[in-house]
Amino acid sequence: MRICAESVIVPASFEKVFEYIAEPSNLPSWSVNFILGLEKGADGKHRVKTPMGEQELEIKPDKKIGTVDMIFYKDGQRTMFVPTRAVPLGEETLYLFTLILPDLPDKAVEGARADLQEELFLLRDQVAHIA
Repeated sequence: MRICAESVIVPASFEKVFEYIAEPSNLPSWSVNFILGLEKGADGKHRVKTPMGEQELEIKPDKKIGTVDMIFYKDGQRTMFVPTRAVPLGEETLYLFTLILPDLPDKAVEGARADLQEELFLLRDQVAHIA
């Protein structure tokens, strides 16, 4: 298993950042390399198109501790767990994002890391503009 953890400081309040990342409909705007499409589900899960095909996505936010966990399912089986956390830093917010990847070649892991960094910079810029 490979772990890829990245972070970004967002120049916006914890409340704004948490609200933005906890809302599934915002994912296609900033997770441009992984969430290629999203359809809202009535059961709390959403259908998403990813590079690995269509999956269900469940978002579990906990504002009290700042976590927004993303859980992906295919055919009822969990395929990926993505823990994230927003941490207040005064008028800014640190956003931590962890990818738990299968054993992949170094080149694939570095590609995933670069994609994640790009997405976190998009998130930062988008939230900063609505703050």
